[in-house]
Amino acid sequence: MKIVELIKKGLKWTITPAINDKTGEKLGFVPFELFSKMTASAFQAEYQRETGAAAIIAVRPQNIARCAFACAEILKTYGGKAAAKVRNICEDAAIVAAVNATDDAMTECAKINADIRRAERQAERAALIGVSSEKLANERAALDALRAELESAKITLAQARKDENALCAKKVAELFPTFNTENENENINK
Repeated sequence: MKIVELIKKGLKWTITPAINDKTGEKLGFVPFELFSKMTASAFQAEYQRETGAAAIIAVRPQNIARCAFACAEILKTYGGKAAAKVRNICEDAAIVAAVNATDDAMTECAKINADIRRAERQAERAALIGVSSEKLANERAALDALRAELESAKITLAQARKDENALCAKKVAELFPTFNTENENENINK
């Protein structure tokens, strides 16, 4: 059945574990369309072939929360319904807060990095035109302060990622118990 016809009939989006075909390594989760039995990337590629639509970026494996949010974005684009697992994750206030905290921390790190690059260029220009040693010392002090601020922001980002990953691991254990890596084989003779 053609994708365009499926879209007219109605789609149902969920998430599915993504496993490396060659190694069997568990990579994360990808959005999945239940009626076509296609991952979002395959679905979008087929839609592009059928309609000649603009190039669509492939959806890579992500943690369970970000995958559910990507699924919600795809849902906006193609329509359809969200499966219970997607709704469960998207409506979880703790996961939404953790993802937002990670994104905010990432944005802050990027902003400070940009400020450092700008300050470095400014200091280089000042050194080239031969400003006073006092002014150069001020530039150096400002750069040191920005670098200290960046280190603090990186610590905040690492903690936000850790918190997000912990919530995602808990959600994986709840929704995909067979994909959970803890106690994978309990039949080991001891």
